[in-house]
Amino acid sequence: KNDNNDDDSDSPFRSIGSNASSTTSSMLFSGIPSFATLCVRSVAVATITLYVLNQKHMLPMPMGKVVSKLLFWPTIPITISRRIGKWTTVVDNAVV
Repeated sequence: KNDNNDDDSDSPFRSIGSNASSTTSSMLFSGIPSFATLCVRSVAVATITLYVLNQKHMLPMPMGKVVSKLLFWPTIPITISRRIGKWTTVVDNAVV
């Protein structure tokens, strides 16, 4: 064996975060979404599914009441931000 071997790939003292190992791990996990991304997508799909089922009246009445309340409260900040400065609504005599 050559004593002046500059190749340290067999060396037990090579750095753990070397380019070869980080490239290999990034290639292994590049197709797998992260856990956080998976959770966000799952919540989004569940919310959209519940919304559509609720709008089509396909949920049982007790479940529909709960889903309606759960889907209503996150929209309050949107409503308030759009109504800033316009806190009242004018109603004409034709409606009353």
